[in-house]
Amino acid sequence: MAATAELVGNDRDSHQEIMALSLQKLVESLGRVEALLKVLVESQVNASQFVKNTGVVISIDEEKHKTATNPSSLLINPLHHPDLASTSSTLLTPEEDTIITTATTDNLSAIMEKPSTVNDNKDITQVIHNDHNDQIEKSDGEQVTTKVYLDGYQELYCAAIKSDWKVAKIFLEKNPEAITKVITSDSQTVLHVAVIEGNLMFIEEIVSIMPPEILEYRTRTSGYTALHYAAMYGFAKAAEVMVCKTPNLPQIVNGLGRVPLDSALTSVTAGQRETVEYLYSVTRHEHPSPFSGSQGESLLCRTIDAGFYDIASSIVQRFPELIIDQTKKVQTKAMDYMAERQFMFPSGAQLTFWQRCIYSLVEVDINITYGLDTRTNKSSSSLSSEVSLPQSLKGTNGDEENPVERFYGPCRGGKNPPENSDSLEIVVKCLSAARIMVLLIIKLYVFLRRFIWSPVTIIKELYKQLYDDKVKHKQAEALVHIIFTTLKERMNKVEIIDFFRQSNVMKLAIRHGSVEFVEVCIQLFPFLIWYEMGGQSMIQMAIAERNETILYLICKESGKEKLDLVTRDDGKGNTILHYAAKLAPAAHRNSIPGAYLQMQREMQWLKGVENMISEKNKFKKNENGDTAHDIFTKEHKDLKESGEKWFKDTSGSCMLVAALIATVAFASSFTVPGGYISDSKSSKNGIPVFLGKNLFMVFAVADAFALFSSLTSVLMFLAVYTSRYTEFDFLESLPQKLILGLATLYISMASVLIAFSASLFIVLGEIFTWALIPIVGFSCVPVILIARLKLPLFFDMIRCTYWRSILREHTYISSLQLNAKKLRQKT
Repeated sequence: MAATAELVGNDRDSHQEIMALSLQKLVESLGRVEALLKVLVESQVNASQFVKNTGVVISIDEEKHKTATNPSSLLINPLHHPDLASTSSTLLTPEEDTIITTATTDNLSAIMEKPSTVNDNKDITQVIHNDHNDQIEKSDGEQVTTKVYLDGYQELYCAAIKSDWKVAKIFLEKNPEAITKVITSDSQTVLHVAVIEGNLMFIEEIVSIMPPEILEYRTRTSGYTALHYAAMYGFAKAAEVMVCKTPNLPQIVNGLGRVPLDSALTSVTAGQRETVEYLYSVTRHEHPSPFSGSQGESLLCRTIDAGFYDIASSIVQRFPELIIDQTKKVQTKAMDYMAERQFMFPSGAQLTFWQRCIYSLVEVDINITYGLDTRTNKSSSSLSSEVSLPQSLKGTNGDEENPVERFYGPCRGGKNPPENSDSLEIVVKCLSAARIMVLLIIKLYVFLRRFIWSPVTIIKELYKQLYDDKVKHKQAEALVHIIFTTLKERMNKVEIIDFFRQSNVMKLAIRHGSVEFVEVCIQLFPFLIWYEMGGQSMIQMAIAERNETILYLICKESGKEKLDLVTRDDGKGNTILHYAAKLAPAAHRNSIPGAYLQMQREMQWLKGVENMISEKNKFKKNENGDTAHDIFTKEHKDLKESGEKWFKDTSGSCMLVAALIATVAFASSFTVPGGYISDSKSSKNGIPVFLGKNLFMVFAVADAFALFSSLTSVLMFLAVYTSRYTEFDFLESLPQKLILGLATLYISMASVLIAFSASLFIVLGEIFTWALIPIVGFSCVPVILIARLKLPLFFDMIRCTYWRSILREHTYISSLQLNAKKLRQKT
């Protein structure tokens, strides 16, 4: 599916590129022909003279170019003609003109110009040898850099830097021993310098004439071979060239004891993936093997750290002793790496709602071990590039009063017009019209690219990113499965239990939230949920780390024996309720905004776990004589005080605002717009003037809503302010009062705005009928600000209070309740 989508995208992009280039060529041709005819008309040259003077002299600068015999040079650039420049400027906006001109220069030069030949290799620097000042200097004496080459090898060093094989070949023919010599102060050979520059052709030529044993040379300072440099810089092709000449290169270690594969894994370059894959395929498992012992374990960890989980899976499958050796000694470093990297799994990916929807629809094939990260989207550049136009269509900022002469001939300055000047003018007008049509087509192309192709490109890039992420997630899960499968195949149940008891791997995974890691472990070793690891069982770890997903997995795996699982305590008499009463880790608390919501979340956890156990275990004491509620009160004292302070500050501020709104609404009810009828003889005396208008009813209803809702808000905030602030008040009582107070406050604000807008339009509407538009527009500003600043927190309060019920599915059901439930189902 992904491959098909990519092929379709590439085909569409190629068609777009061909269309753009065709338009460019057409506009260029029309512009040149039109400019030529325009010049002929203005210069009053007749047709016969034009034919005779095919080799006419054309010049851009009279002093620099005297003659030009190429007939194609008659296609004069209209850039220098004010008429053509004005035509272009009227059809293109400055933004489009800049975009089009830039793209044209790049595209047309690549299509129409001949390939450039090798440069003449003229040095821009002049080397001055001085025993006291070894520096490369420019011709004007300005110092550039300290000399790094050795005496006598300047020419070879500069050729390697510039990747100029012709100069290097001439030097090596004169000095054949230089191919085996050190040429820099860092003890590098010419091959080292060439590999750092990365020119493949130059490297191939050097390797072809270099003795195989010289390729194994290591620098004195760092012990790097040329292959180490190729691995560091991600030059896979260069590495392949050198290994084909000297197969032993991948086994050579540098000064740090690392083979080239290690160097490639510790570097981040554009070609890192391809380089790692190649070096992994040519690095042999022979003494001293980089795939054994501590070096092999470090290599496996670097592979995981670099994100190449498929290669790491291959290493574990080939060399399972990196996980567990013959002495049943388990290497936990790779497991720790996987347990700590929760972002490698789908549960750790922070995706938006739309990204999760697309992610669920993406199909991947993890059987493709390699090549997943080396895909390149060559066609994306065509979508991201702007449409281009020839340079001739741009305006000119030159001197219009003294334009440069462009055409010289015997008829220059003639006063009599040619006989067929009318025909030429008609042709020019036709070409101008055609050119305008082409420019309109290009403007349409720009519009389509901006408003249609750009969203398509964004979706395409998002799909590609999510595809790559899902591939990595699947590969990481496969790697975890392979690691645990290796343990299962080489160890029995007792040995596995002993290993996890002594290891900290499972606690790391639960602490960092690596759900998939724990899930695979439970699937392969379901008996582990009944044993303690580091003094705690898995369910106690999950509750202490506040990981609801892992807790669900454990309860689901326990099945009918869940009651036995949740009633077990540790060696110190702590039940799972004691672990729920402890303060949550800082990382978990920081993910929840506000001390009030944090305290509420802690109470929800305590209440949820409390509902999982029987009544007799709720007040069970540990060896220190503390119940779960005692521990909760001690450890949440500071958080409770912070939440209380937040409640009081918030309720006090909001109560003041609500009181002001109530005052304004009450006063507005007696000062209605337009006033009252003051005719004592009339039966309508004291009735509002605009009572019969619909907008007056809108004003009256909105003002009443503002008064009643603001008073309700004041009462709710007053109740919050005078609350007792016990731990259980944070669970439902305080949040519900605060939510009701904020909701009525927002309603009162909106009602005041509506009442004010209706009152203002009643007064101004008779004369200024357009006044409704700015009134509504300005009234929307505070509404938008409230929605932007306060509603997210308000919705978080509602969600945490009413929609979040922790561990609802695992509520404890006694035997009597279970029998009564079965009886009701039968009847």
